[in-house]
Amino acid sequence: MNVKQLIEELENMDPQAEVYFVCDYGDYHHTQQAMPVEVVGDGDNGELADSNYSQSGTKYVERDGSPTEYYCEACDEMTTRPCCPACGAVCVTEDGEPADVSNTERDPIVILQ
Repeated sequence: MNVKQLIEELENMDPQAEVYFVCDYGDYHHTQQAMPVEVVGDGDNGELADSNYSQSGTKYVERDGSPTEYYCEACDEMTTRPCCPACGAVCVTEDGEPADVSNTERDPIVILQ
């Protein structure tokens, strides 16, 4: 699911409803645990990685330090991606050099905590 699809699903929901993330606890009875969503943010401070310990097979790993920042000259915005998520233009580094897009970063992710 992407953010656009999530917004479309939420448009018909009660705006006062509490939000929970529900997932299988992984026990014998497949207990569905309900965890309240307290923070919504982008995943720019971490990345997705394979996990042998979760049912999804994926984990979120926070990076040490702050992410690299780039500047989009077309949008006049700062971003943590070498290509601007708004317009797709190649951004520049703090030195004004074009960002290295040869090793393209992952697609953007949203984290619900």
